Amino acid sequence: MLSKGSHSIQTQPESGAVVQPQEASFGISSNWRWVLYATAGVALVLALKYIHAQDWLKSALDWIGQLGPWGPVIFVGLYVVATVFVTRLARRALAKKIGSNKTEQNPRVMMSVPLAPVLVKLADAHNARLVSYVHPPDWQNPTPASCVG
Repeated sequence: MLSKGSHSIQTQPESGAVVQPQEASFGISSNWRWVLYATAGVALVLALKYIHAQDWLKSALDWIGQLGPWGPVIFVGLYVVATVFVTRLARRALAKKIGSNKTEQNPRVMMSVPLAPVLVKLADAHNARLVSYVHPPDWQNPTPASCVG
């Protein structure tokens, strides 16, 4: 069923499969996306032509080589700092894109978040039976025994 207000698609299975509304994603139109890709491609070609990154890399490696035994230590240190910086930058961009800060949380907390129900593309009897094998509709999580300490 297509709902005009929420732009979601919902199907009802014949026998017990869990199917939730699937939100349609609307973002940048495909024409603007291609313009963005073309602009990024042109910028990359121009950067490769006019910025001499190979010269910078050669001079940096020469400098590290002149440091003697401390050269590899400094190189590894710079590599670790760059990796941590890029990873944090990517996490923030991902959190901004998905609209939450779950990527900044502890991974154990993220694992305890309940997962969304299983979505099936074609809600027929066969797929409903397959879903019921993996996620039985009458399943109850066991209650943990109380810890006496």
